[in-house]
This record gives sequence, structure tokens and C-alpha cells, in this order.
Amino acid sequence: MKVFISWSGEAERRVAEALRSAITTVCAGRAQPFVSSQDIPKGERGVPFIDAQLASNDYGIVVLSAANHAKPWINYEGGAMASTLDNPVATVLLDLSLADFDGPLRPRQATKFTDRQDMRDLFIQITAAADPGMPVSATEILFDSAWPTLQASWTPDSNAPHQPLRTSADMLAELVDRVRNIEALQRRSSSSSGRAREANRRSHFGFAGEAVLPDRIAIGVSNTIDEITAGKVRLVSVGTAESGSIRVRLAGTADDQATYGPILQHRLSRLHPETLWHFSWELLLPEVDDLVESTDTNPPADGQDEPELG
Repeated sequence: MKVFISWSGEAERRVAEALRSAITTVCAGRAQPFVSSQDIPKGERGVPFIDAQLASNDYGIVVLSAANHAKPWINYEGGAMASTLDNPVATVLLDLSLADFDGPLRPRQATKFTDRQDMRDLFIQITAAADPGMPVSATEILFDSAWPTLQASWTPDSNAPHQPLRTSADMLAELVDRVRNIEALQRRSSSSSGRAREANRRSHFGFAGEAVLPDRIAIGVSNTIDEITAGKVRLVSVGTAESGSIRVRLAGTADDQATYGPILQHRLSRLHPETLWHFSWELLLPEVDDLVESTDTNPPADGQDEPELG
């Protein structure tokens, strides 16, 4: 599995190179990470070679910091990866929160670099994608051995100019726009969701133009997802691709993917261990009520006017 690691800035380069080394170790050679500072052969033309790697990657990681998140090169590589909807793209946040940046990478699932458990979960997900047969316990042991070096790789560059973070007004305006879009989407989809689920059942969960799975496997996949997630994650479709691998499409929020993704990949792969599995997610936005309630967590101080949502 090819893993493209995007970075910009000297401090961020050190983290990218440490991730490259850690992925090689933790995935036991089943993943081939690419970092431009180390993996462009001598004599190659840099940009065309990077474009070729972007086009053929199976998994993307973007290293983001307060200093580089608005850099053109980060947004070029990140946008190229984010536009490939079938491939996962994880953002690793060094000294940022998810609310601090915007653009094509923001909807993607983020990982906090300083959070050991969060990083372990990311490596479990990468390893499961590279080698579904790899036990989670083995991944955890290998990650724990690589963690000290990986953690020590991040030292912010004091001379790097920091890009301004988004203001509260920017985030509030985006929240209003998102709420309106969600309401419109819910109105459009409510009438058709029942018909779509019934059509999905009639097709035995198979992909259009692809061979369907035996009922016992398709039902096992559906029951496992419901059992683990209590209905929070939806099975979009499951079927066999031309290569004979099993492809599973899931739908849920970013939190659902972070919470259930590695567990589902591990459990589902055990249903048919001799076959290669591929997983992809359709990320759903939170419910409108949850978004609106989140704006009330920090009420204005006395004497201040509440912002109008319009």
C-alpha cells in the first residue's frame, strides 16, 4: 500500500520523515510511505514525480501546523489527495485544532499528534488497510516502540512565520452556512432514503456491475456493523471487486470513523481472512440540533450582544 506524506516547512519535514520511518516499522514492510525529501530519486524532475505519486497513492497523510496550514504547496498536495474520494486522507495536527483551518482538508478525519492514543488509532487504521491480517495487538506493540522517536521529532521552528488562525466571526459564518446546507440536504434526502435502503437490500448489498457476495457474508457484515456501532454507522454497500477483494463502503460522521473505523476493519476482515478487504467512508455532517447546541456552550458575557445567526 502506497502512503503519501505531505509536509511544508523544516520542522514539519522532520515529523514527516519520522512518520515515514514509523509506518515502515509498524506496518512490517506492508506499506510504502513516500516523503519528497527522501524518496525522489536523483535526476528526477521533482514536481512531475510528486504528481505521479499523488495519482497512485492509496493513503494520504498531511502534516499540518500553525505555520504551514495555509501554504500553497500543502493545499496543492492536500487538495489533490482529498479529491480522490475512494482513498483515505488523514490530517495530523501538530499545534492546531480542527477549527483553526479551512479548505479541502477540513472535512477529513484529523489526528492530534500530541495525543498518543489518537496517533495509535491512526497507525492501527493504516496497518489494517495495508495488512488486514495483522493483529491489532501486534500493531500496538510496534507503535509503542516507535512512539518515543516519533514524538521527539516535533520541535516548532521559532523563526517560521505563523499564518493567522481563523477568527470567531469566520467560524460562526461557516457554522451558519453549514446548518443551512444540512437542513436543505435533509429535506431532499428524507423522502428517498427508504427507497434507497430497500434497493440496497434487494441487490444483496452488491456494487453495480460487480459480483455480489454470498448472503451469509453480506448479512454478517451488516450484523457486525449494527452490533459494534449500535446503528450509528450505516452500511452503504458491500461486494466483490474484479480483483476478488471485498469492498465495504460505510457512512457516518468523522467521530464515528475515528471511534469505530479501526474496530470495524479488524472485525470485518476476520469474516473472510483469506481475502483482501478495502474500506471507504462517506463522511456525514452532525445533526443540525447538535451543531446549533454547540454554539450555546459559551454564552456571551453580561452586557454583550449575542450574535445573530440570520
